[in-house]
Amino acid sequence: MELIDNIVATLLENKDYLPHVSCAVTAAHEKSIPVIHITIDFRRNYPEVPRMNPFWAHFVDRRLRPRQGPAKPRPQFVPEATPLPRRDRCLKETHLGIWQQRSGGPSGIDGVRNLVMAGVTTNGVVLSTVRETMDKYYGITVLEDLCVDSDEEVRRALNTKGFPVSGAVMKWEDWVANL
Repeated sequence: MELIDNIVATLLENKDYLPHVSCAVTAAHEKSIPVIHITIDFRRNYPEVPRMNPFWAHFVDRRLRPRQGPAKPRPQFVPEATPLPRRDRCLKETHLGIWQQRSGGPSGIDGVRNLVMAGVTTNGVVLSTVRETMDKYYGITVLEDLCVDSDEEVRRALNTKGFPVSGAVMKWEDWVANL
C-alpha cells in the first residue's frame, strides 16, 4: 500500500525495503496470487479530509497533494489492479469493495479469503485496512518487515501487539517460503 514515489521517498531509509517488496511480489506472481496496489487519492480542495481531525490535517498541510490522474505504483511491483480509495482503506469505495459486495462475502475477490498486507505508513493505511479487512471477515496476513512507518515504536507495537489480534504476522521471507 502507498508504494508511490513521493511517499516512499519520505519514509524509507532501509535500502533493502523495495528489493524485498519486489521479491515478495514476484513470488506472488509465480504462484498466481493477485497483487493489488492500494493508494489514497484526494480531489481538489480535499473534500474527503475532515479538517477538525489533527491526523488528517497534518497530512494535508505537509504531504498530500491532489494528484493529476491516478498515482502510479513503482514499476517493479506490477500490480494487477490499483484501486483508489478516497480515504484510507482498501475495501471502501474501490474496485476491491465492489468485488467484495458483488460476491456477498469474504470469498468475493475471485474466491480470495485471505489478504496479505504490506506497505508504507503502518499507523495509517495499513492499520485502517487491517481493521476493515478483519471486520469484513477476511483472513489477514501482515508482512511485518514490509510495513514501514516514520515512527518505529508505533510500527513495532502494531506488528507485535495490534496486528496479531487480527491475523497472522510474519516476515516476508517466511511468507514466500510457505507459498
